[in-house]
Amino acid sequence: MGHSHQPSSGGSPESVRAGHELTDVKVAPLLQFGVMLAVIVVLTMWGMLKAHDAMEAYFARSSAPAHPMQSSGGAPVGPRLQVNEARDYKIFRDAQQAQTVGDSAYAWIDQPADVVQVPIDRAMELVLQQGLPHRPTSK
Repeated sequence: MGHSHQPSSGGSPESVRAGHELTDVKVAPLLQFGVMLAVIVVLTMWGMLKAHDAMEAYFARSSAPAHPMQSSGGAPVGPRLQVNEARDYKIFRDAQQAQTVGDSAYAWIDQPADVVQVPIDRAMELVLQQGLPHRPTSK
């Protein structure tokens, strides 16, 4: 299948007879377009900057004053990342074990009021044996 080239009907008659454009592109209109585009971009960016400044000033004026108990300094420093989570978990687990297993699981919380810390398993056994504590009613 051959492709036949049909000359366009636009352009100068010399260009139509030759089958291609004989003149160069006009540079002046392209430069004018480029300059106008650059001016529009710069004006738009300047306008957005001024609008941003105006909104910042508006919100600074209309914001509520800081609470007297609010600490100064603004936002927090950043995330505190966990560097070695396996080690941290082991330390946490060991601390929990120390509080719930062995002799260190028993401790006085308030000795005059007879409040004692006991392991959960032992506390459940005591509740089953003695029942829940209750106050006598004075009726």
